[in-house]
Amino acid sequence: MPRTFEELSAQHRAIMERIVAGDAEGARDAADVHLEFVRTTVRRVEDDLARAERAAAAPDLGTIR
Repeated sequence: MPRTFEELSAQHRAIMERIVAGDAEGARDAADVHLEFVRTTVRRVEDDLARAERAAAAPDLGTIR
């Protein structure tokens, strides 16, 4: 997760810098990039959790011979 935190921090900084600069369109674009990153990251985490739940619930078939 540290890489994700670094990416989120950079995105927040980019949004803030554009707001401070008075660049509404740039801030909106930076926010759009940020929101897409969050959607993708959350989807990936949810998929990983669902995969782990399916694996945990799968019957133990023993070793393949």
